[in-house]
Amino acid sequence: MPPRPADQVRLSLIEKVKLVLFYAVVITKTCGSALTAPFAAPANRSKVYKRHVAYSLVRHLFSNSNTRIDQAITEDTDSVYYQWAKKHKVATAREVLPDGTEAFWIGSKDAKTVLLFFHGGGFNLPALPAHINFAARLVDELNPPSSSSLSSANFAVLFLQYDFGPWGHYPRQLAQAAALYKHVVEDLRIPNILIGGDSAGGNISISLLSHLLHPHPDASVPRIDVRSVTALKGALLISPWADPFGTEEEYPSLKRNEFKDLLHARFLKRWADGWVDGKPLDAYNRPTQAPKGWWAGVDKVLERFLLVVGADDVLVDGALKFAETFRKEWRDERDATVVVFEDEGHISGVMDPDMGFKPEEVRMWVQIRDWMKGVVGVSDGQ
Repeated sequence: MPPRPADQVRLSLIEKVKLVLFYAVVITKTCGSALTAPFAAPANRSKVYKRHVAYSLVRHLFSNSNTRIDQAITEDTDSVYYQWAKKHKVATAREVLPDGTEAFWIGSKDAKTVLLFFHGGGFNLPALPAHINFAARLVDELNPPSSSSLSSANFAVLFLQYDFGPWGHYPRQLAQAAALYKHVVEDLRIPNILIGGDSAGGNISISLLSHLLHPHPDASVPRIDVRSVTALKGALLISPWADPFGTEEEYPSLKRNEFKDLLHARFLKRWADGWVDGKPLDAYNRPTQAPKGWWAGVDKVLERFLLVVGADDVLVDGALKFAETFRKEWRDERDATVVVFEDEGHISGVMDPDMGFKPEEVRMWVQIRDWMKGVVGVSDGQ
């Protein structure tokens, strides 16, 4: 069940004409960024030219967009998944929750360890091909090469298709994530579970941890009895959007990295406001503002976690503020790993391999892969 009605995404003739003009503006501005990059001050550009141009394209795309265009230029998560499966000749499989929410398997349904993955997109976009490709790379790396990795039973990803944009306001995404976790634990009885996500998906992951410790007051979010479940094997937070409502005064990186990153505060605010739709801000949707003691006891529901973020990310200051608070209340900081990567931007471990970089060139990806191998129990020689 796609989260957005097709008739509400379809553009009118006039809107299609405007879309052509929109692309013309984006291309012109991106070309301008490419031409001026060699002469720009170091503070206003990425050190890697290819990264600077690619990030500029994404930044100009959504800085000049609106909600209608956002939806028109993207495909539903299920469509992206099925296209990927067809291209790679992989059998598809899915889980359907009682309310119609779907989650898609990348890897074997019989895997011993499963990562519940929540994609990013500012709570305003579906998954991109880069998200599916990232999950598939993980599955390929964490399964023995002697078998077909995407059908091997060592490790798999269960990829949630959640509601977003005008059709999915807070706390809908948390409700869907909690329902998926409950289904995996109670119905599928998978023994080893991790949760993780990038950007807004990182926010969902943090929110789910909050929900396990402090059940969300909204009745739509399924309650989970943590006394009856095994602790999560790990949480993977990739450039998490830890404070969608932070200001440049609170987080200077929003301004400092505005010309280095693929994100910009201009459209982040539009996305955040649309997501909460006037609802009160709290520790679930704004994790950096959680009160002291909020994370006490988190070690009882989570064995370890990894937070990775690029130094050129506009969200780096918010992510690190969350990490500092979280680690102070963690039982042992050795199990709470935080890594900042110089000269890399927002979700570089997910996006950069789809922007012309080899995965091994992206240090964030290498860190994620190696950490996941340690959690799943995969040696370098496999």
